[in-house]
Amino acid sequence: MKRILVVDDDPSTLDVIILLFEMEGFEVLGLMDCVDLYNSISNQHRHIPVLQMSVVNKFYNDPKKPLHADDYIEKPFDLDVMVSKVRSLMNNVQIN
Repeated sequence: MKRILVVDDDPSTLDVIILLFEMEGFEVLGLMDCVDLYNSISNQHRHIPVLQMSVVNKFYNDPKKPLHADDYIEKPFDLDVMVSKVRSLMNNVQIN
């Protein structure tokens, strides 16, 4: 089973995303903030793909806010697009 970590500061959004990915067959760890992020993931991974989401339009084009992610999606997002992007990122991960 593929595992993903979802971080969102809105509890309702987090619940929906968790439910969606569990229905898609993923094991999901949901966090409300990044405080415990590094304690929640294993350090044995060389690269964990990151899909960044934001309500800020064109966030990924703002030079003051560099994109530290492998892909980006704006909120509100289409659920099918989000699942597709996550599957694509996971398929491109090199297993080490």
